[in-house]
Amino acid sequence: MNIPFRKRLVALVGVWLLVPLAAARMTESSGAGLIPDPTPVTSTVHVADTVQGSLVPCDGSERACVSERPSADDIAGVWRMYFRHPIIQPPGGMAYMRLTADGRYIIAETLEDTTEPSAPYPHGTFTLEDGVITFMQGGEIVIEACATGSYLVSLLYYGANRVALAHSLVEDACPGRPQDSAVPMVWHAD
Repeated sequence: MNIPFRKRLVALVGVWLLVPLAAARMTESSGAGLIPDPTPVTSTVHVADTVQGSLVPCDGSERACVSERPSADDIAGVWRMYFRHPIIQPPGGMAYMRLTADGRYIIAETLEDTTEPSAPYPHGTFTLEDGVITFMQGGEIVIEACATGSYLVSLLYYGANRVALAHSLVEDACPGRPQDSAVPMVWHAD
């Protein structure tokens, strides 16, 4: 059976994320099997930590794997992401982010608009050191708290194909960005 790559991607990401997250919210109860944990979630679930625990390091095999410390060259390209900004509202709450090997990023409403910064979307530079990416916004800063943000990143592959970029919050005061970043960005284009 030949399953299209996009359907395999959706299935893989769904399994990687939903099963460990669902399991984390279940508790064992004597005689009742697994039941939902009634305790409210008070801390952020770090998707990268969940994903890293269920995947193997990449070794060139044709299987799902994770690179826990990707380089800027590894993550360079265009990613599809959630962008539920309190002021800037792209259609469907989704945007594109272009990351470059020389440490620049551009967020835009369309793929075509990721080649050059365009107002009002954020753009700037990033550093990537020991698996921690830190974004520094350039140009007009719409919300001062969004000037910088740091995340531990993991790059998910299927074989040699990039699939998703997972983020785990290190430090970010920008309203909404940590929640959007808790969902992996999906690989879109070089």
